Amino acid sequence: MSCTTDGQEIRGPLYHSRCFINHEEVEVNHTEKTILEDDSYSVNPLIFFRVARPMKKEAKLPSIDLEKYYK
Repeated sequence: MSCTTDGQEIRGPLYHSRCFINHEEVEVNHTEKTILEDDSYSVNPLIFFRVARPMKKEAKLPSIDLEKYYK
């Protein structure tokens, strides 16, 4: 997987979020360095999974329904 912020391949822990924003599914990936940097998705309150081990290429984490957490 590549980082959403800088486009580099992620080595080490992965911070992953997949959710619906304005009726569009958005997937965001960050590294430990870029998770605290602002990007175009920083305006929205995202919830991230932290994955410490490499995932299989066909593996897919679930989508998070933000409306259940933020009203």
